[in-house]
Amino acid sequence: MAMPRKLKLMNVFLNGYSYQGVAKSVTLPKLTRKLENYRGAGMNGSAPVDLGLDDDALSMEWSLGG
Repeated sequence: MAMPRKLKLMNVFLNGYSYQGVAKSVTLPKLTRKLENYRGAGMNGSAPVDLGLDDDALSMEWSLGG
């Protein structure tokens, strides 16, 4: 069973402060990889090189209630 995309009543930290019991919903970020095609000398084709996570890969949304 996969983890749901939207979590409810989660403990959220922002700048060291806890919002436990205040965060009503949290939307998880979509983790995407940044790939770049590399073609070295003597290669017949290109190969994708992993450059880590995309720039917006860790953006998430959360809402506070109360």
